Amino acid sequence: MTGDRLFRTALDYWCRADYASGMQATYAIIGMVSARWGDDLRNNWLADRARTHYGHAVEWLERCLDFSAQSLVGEDTGEAKGVLGKIHIDLGDFDCE
Repeated sequence: MTGDRLFRTALDYWCRADYASGMQATYAIIGMVSARWGDDLRNNWLADRARTHYGHAVEWLERCLDFSAQSLVGEDTGEAKGVLGKIHIDLGDFDCE
């Protein structure tokens, strides 16, 4: 089972349990793991490959923040916002909202 599939399985379980904090945490964790993977690749001179993982991280962190806003659960949003901001700065993307 790949890592992405494991995260999706965890998300499915939290959805079935109707546990909003678990769903939010899963979105945040996927994004944070992808961001760290991107950092590791960048630090090893693989910037092109790092961009792919940063893009994946942005996608999942934005899902976390959107879900949090809709469900009114805010437990993981602070860290998710910080990681998302760091990614935008690292990529030189200053047109983000």
